[in-house]
Amino acid sequence: MSNEMMVDLETLGMSPKSKIIQIGWAIFNANEIVKKGCIYVDPNTYPTGIIEWNTIKWWLVQSEKSRKLLTDTTEDFIQTEHALNRLRIIYNRYRCKTIWSHGSIFDIVILKEAFKSFNITIPWSYRDVRDTRTLFDLANLKYKHTANDNSILHYAVDDAVRQAGQVIEAKKKLKG
Repeated sequence: MSNEMMVDLETLGMSPKSKIIQIGWAIFNANEIVKKGCIYVDPNTYPTGIIEWNTIKWWLVQSEKSRKLLTDTTEDFIQTEHALNRLRIIYNRYRCKTIWSHGSIFDIVILKEAFKSFNITIPWSYRDVRDTRTLFDLANLKYKHTANDNSILHYAVDDAVRQAGQVIEAKKKLKG
């Protein structure tokens, strides 16, 4: 069975050059989530990355749980370059055939710019990029923005897992 990757970023801006603070990922196939994880990124290690004040203000009004996960974690924050290499290794290790994100102009675009900035080869082809919003629209499936379980909104790995689960559901719905 073919594996696919869902990515979800938490950043300090909305532009393609935004500093990344979390890379959430979920490996999934047609039936289940196979593996998941979160890479915590030290935003100070992306010298050409930018911070946008509107995004900082947005973070300040998010839930306490979401804000705490930006700084209070048992995981180490690693350099942006190492985080990108780790994501590349995971994508290749699980032999992913596609990469998904929730929307076509945010997560993948920011990752592409970061890979380019550090001169790291992007592990997927432009032909392998998929967008959940288009799929959900075709499947007439409303995206669930809220966490009904113990997941935390705007915690990158929880968002990636939720989105991957909904991709599985939408594909099954389309297949009938």
